[in-house]
Amino acid sequence: MKQMFLKAFSPCTLFLLGSLFVMGEAFAADKFIIDDDPGMDMALKEQLKPPKKSVGEMLDHAMWRFGSRMVVGYRWSKFACSVSSCPYHSFSLMFYPVAMAKAESPVWRMIRLGLGIEGGGETTQTRYKWWARNHVLAAIVSLGMQFPYRVTPFIDFVVALGAVHRNIYNKDMFHFAHSLGIEAGATVFPFKWLGLTATLGWRRWVIKTNPDSLYYDTFTFMTGIGF
Repeated sequence: MKQMFLKAFSPCTLFLLGSLFVMGEAFAADKFIIDDDPGMDMALKEQLKPPKKSVGEMLDHAMWRFGSRMVVGYRWSKFACSVSSCPYHSFSLMFYPVAMAKAESPVWRMIRLGLGIEGGGETTQTRYKWWARNHVLAAIVSLGMQFPYRVTPFIDFVVALGAVHRNIYNKDMFHFAHSLGIEAGATVFPFKWLGLTATLGWRRWVIKTNPDSLYYDTFTFMTGIGF
């Protein structure tokens, strides 16, 4: 019985050993060819890499791709006082129509168009009533570019048109005013529906007086909450 088992087992054993030997030789030969040919090795590595995503595909997978639709902000700047400029504290409400539309093209998602209103005043000069201080009220249009993601960097060109109230020697005067400026910053989205914004910028205000014009250059800082 033992001899019959050995006779039956020996061919199977030889077949398995031979198969393992052939597979080992083939693997060694393939490895030698890949190691000996760096170009083939790099080609195989490139094929194994995941495909690179385009900007549009990245934005398609971004939860924050449309950005804030409305931003309530506080802005610090310097503007007209009696004889020079002084700090102004302003509040603004901005709407972004492009962010409200669910644009499919990645180009449209990178455009920032803002429409809003801004108003504020100075608190430096001593006046017997708060409305005797200097104030400004203006409509704002901004146009810029952004990369909408969880942290959204952007840059905006800002135009403001409005009126300024000045009190000089207890005399109230109202003048037309406009400004041109640029602002750069970023919006961080801790949640899809909430954005925290901060910007630094520069503006030139022009006040039309009779017969001359007054010019004020100022740096600006803005922080806001977007929804």
